[in-house]
Amino acid sequence: MNNQAVAPEHAAGYNGLQSIRYNSGPSPFVPRLAGLNLEHVNNGVATSDRDLQFEPRRLPMEIRRLDEKTYELYQAPLPHSGLESSTRFAFREPHFIDVTFECSPRQDKFPFAHLNVFWASYVLKPEDMSIYFLGRKKGQRGEEWIQGATPKHGVLATHRGAKDHRQFRHDNPFPLTLVFNESDHEHTRPVYYGRYGEFVWIVMFRERDLVRFTQSPSGGGEGNPAWDFQWFIDRPRKDKVYRLVYRAVYKPWVNREDVLREYDQFLKSGGKD
Repeated sequence: MNNQAVAPEHAAGYNGLQSIRYNSGPSPFVPRLAGLNLEHVNNGVATSDRDLQFEPRRLPMEIRRLDEKTYELYQAPLPHSGLESSTRFAFREPHFIDVTFECSPRQDKFPFAHLNVFWASYVLKPEDMSIYFLGRKKGQRGEEWIQGATPKHGVLATHRGAKDHRQFRHDNPFPLTLVFNESDHEHTRPVYYGRYGEFVWIVMFRERDLVRFTQSPSGGGEGNPAWDFQWFIDRPRKDKVYRLVYRAVYKPWVNREDVLREYDQFLKSGGKD
């Protein structure tokens, strides 16, 4: 889905997956919004202009069918941030979506020596608004299942990986409060899930990409949480190609061991560094 409006419900500006179903079950996403929506591209410079804060929403995207089960969303270089991007969604049996995001900065605008790319999945009134991941409190050892449920939008919102010790400078205050406001926890494996009735939404990443998980209890409106993630490109260079690879799964819920089996399968299929 590109970011044009689709009658009767889907709003302009949102891209990615408008809906996804397992057999005749429900889609987890807010119908007028989206899942895996490319939401923000920022370089740490604060702006009060909403069009610039949500720049990927404001500029057109082109959808291309590459083969029977693979689609690409292409966006020409954004005029403000300068990012050109392509997202390929490969739908695989029985319940995989393998995603490759490639981008190139076409402008040399990195005053804080980083570029942040942020995705949002807006979930329609789940019984449990939390995401779950294996992790721990910062400064501790071991791992256990952590419930990522933040008290309100932009507070204790982001969970970085245990191997991610990077600190990114930015203007303060920064209006996109989800990006830099971190929780007290860190994840020990780059996979998280959220429950949707009898189903589960799982997103998993390569360790090398140092993806950060983010949650908002109201990102999609009251009672509609956002189960998000973000990716920092450290010391980006103009015209260099950068790649993020991940897998999303939507299937009937089994248990947490099954979530980890899905993650292990991703590693074996090429998700390992």
